[in-house]
Amino acid sequence: MPHLGHQSDQIVFRRAFFIKLGEGGEWEADSLKRNIMRIGWVENSLTDINSGNWATIEQQLRIARLHRRTATRDVNALQKIVNSTDEDVWITFHGSRLWWCRLASTPVEADEISKFRRVVGCWSDRDLLGRILSLSDIPGSISQVQGFRGTVCDVHEVERLRRLLNAQPSAPYHAVTHAR
Repeated sequence: MPHLGHQSDQIVFRRAFFIKLGEGGEWEADSLKRNIMRIGWVENSLTDINSGNWATIEQQLRIARLHRRTATRDVNALQKIVNSTDEDVWITFHGSRLWWCRLASTPVEADEISKFRRVVGCWSDRDLLGRILSLSDIPGSISQVQGFRGTVCDVHEVERLRRLLNAQPSAPYHAVTHAR
């Protein structure tokens, strides 16, 4: 069952992010099954991450990545993950579906595979009415984030994603669906 926001009849959120779950999607299935959001950052300690020691983290990433721009982008992505609350929605794509979750108010943890954050409830591939969020039905402005080359990016079409998750299609979508 999807985690709803403050209003019982709506999925409410303030920000939305896309995450690529591992290189080539290697952590997608495990993240969805275990209701966690796997992340990398092997160079950085849990203590530094959870205490927000960003200067140290960026320095370690610069040494590991060899490119200042890549290190800065990775620090920004990690900050979004660490600072995200249950007022945010995270999306990813797996099995030709859009999956979404919220992150629990717990710190970053680690196991033998990777670092991770726990999700509130579970990952969902359904809208508010329980319909599967099939990639073929997702607006291109949302599905295009799959092509992002980094780990995390903002979903700029927050209102469109909100309508999608709440099963409230736009007027143009109604027209196209009716024409089909």
